[in-house]
Amino acid sequence: VGSYQRMVAIPKALAVEQTMDGGYIVAGFSYSMDGDLPLNQGGADVWVMELDINGAIEWSTTFGGSKDEEPHAIKQTPDGGYIIAGQTDSEDEMMYGNHGQVDAWVIKMDSLGSVEWKRILGGSKWDIAWDVLLTGDNGFLVVGKSESSDGDVTENRGGPDYWVVKLNSIGLKEWRKTYGGGSVDIAYSGCNTNDGGFIIAGSSSS
Repeated sequence: VGSYQRMVAIPKALAVEQTMDGGYIVAGFSYSMDGDLPLNQGGADVWVMELDINGAIEWSTTFGGSKDEEPHAIKQTPDGGYIIAGQTDSEDEMMYGNHGQVDAWVIKMDSLGSVEWKRILGGSKWDIAWDVLLTGDNGFLVVGKSESSDGDVTENRGGPDYWVVKLNSIGLKEWRKTYGGGSVDIAYSGCNTNDGGFIIAGSSSS
């Protein structure tokens, strides 16, 4: 029960946010490569759509590797672009750099959906990003869970741990922390606090 088991059977929209112009940004996954989807690299690919205020598609893009990708959070950035976080078990194409099994990934896109940079984060076991926050220094805080004790993960306290990674504005790691006990601890979301810190929420059976 320590590992999150993904159930991918049909295309799904998993995250949505209203944009600065009153429209919407939608992130999900799909196996298709026709209709509103321009390409599929194999398995479930990340699918991102920007909609106008009336719901019409302004642009649609997909990216991924030969296996399965899944987004869990998307936020608009102050420059009008987007930051997305999720999970991948691919080791090629857009998701080259997998550390082993499932890794977390973070992708920064511009306002038209072009990828500006991407980061694959994790160790040799299951590592998932469930949320991403914008920070006051134009960086990002990635919130999720890790079962690893190597790679980008400093330590493991037993089973899945809360996992928090601070990235700067171009996606370079500044610090990373794990929190938890000897059983299953998973952080699902976070938000900024008025003192410049963060509050993280999730579940624990430790």
